[in-house]
Parts: sequence; C-alpha cells; structure tokens
Amino acid sequence: MILHTIFTRGSLIVAQFTESDEDYSQLAKKKIFQIKDGSQHFEENDIHFYGRGEKEIKILILAQESNDQAESLLQKILDEYNKIQDVDGNQGKQLTDCIANLVRQKKKVIQDLTDQQKPQQEIIMPPIGQTRKPPPSSSNFYRNTAISVITVIIIVYTSLHFIIV
Repeated sequence: MILHTIFTRGSLIVAQFTESDEDYSQLAKKKIFQIKDGSQHFEENDIHFYGRGEKEIKILILAQESNDQAESLLQKILDEYNKIQDVDGNQGKQLTDCIANLVRQKKKVIQDLTDQQKPQQEIIMPPIGQTRKPPPSSSNFYRNTAISVITVIIIVYTSLHFIIV
C-alpha cells in the first residue's frame, strides 16, 4: 500500500498526496531531500522509500511493503509533470490530482490481482423442497420507516387537535 507521495522542485514542495490515516508528511519532507539523481530504494522502520531525482526534481513514494510497481509510478508522475503547464500557478493542484489518480489506479490494479488470487466462494443451495428467504431489501426498510414516521405524525396531530379543540 502506498502511504504517501511527495514531489519537489528545488526546495519547493509542488505536490503531496496520501490516502493513509497516519501523517507521513513530515517524514516524507525529511527524506525527500536525501534523494540524489537517479532511482533509489531504501527501507527504514518497515517503510519502503522509493525515490527518483532528476536535476532539481525529486519524487518520493513511501510504501508499507515492497512495491514492484513503484518505479513505473515514479516515471508516470515525472511524465505527467512534464506535460502539465503552469497556468495561473495551478501546477501544484494539477499535479496533486494527477498523483492521486495514478496512486488510485495502481491500488485498483493491485486489488484486482488480489481478488483474482482469492479462492472462489462455494455456492450453498438449500435442500430440495425448501426455499431460501431473500434478505430484506433496503427499499423495504425505507418504506417501513416512512410508514412509521407518518403514523407517529398522524397520532401527534390527532392528539394535539383534540387538546386544542
């Protein structure tokens, strides 16, 4: 799972993205400036750091486990950065949105692969002659709730009407 992604140009943080509940931004800010030109991978405290540096550009991905697709993600982020034009100082937001989409796509691919590897569930049929009761649907729940609310309103209205009259 990708925990945090950060992109800098020089000492300026251009974009950051995380889907983690924990705050990895301080750790990412500390580690990104250790990235040299080229690709790097190191591990510290059970966190995998995947970095890429090109001149003044630095990208760092923090992952929970070893991630074979981190290199391709770093390259895609760099490619997207090169496509984005800085119009009205909006480059950071565009890049953040782009990183978010790329990370979510990678997450979906990994989830799909995991789902394919899970054993298929066995379908259990009821014995012949017995039928299964279908699970209650949410529409029945909403209908029953609406009827109950209307009934309460009518009772309160009727009670108040008799008190006033």
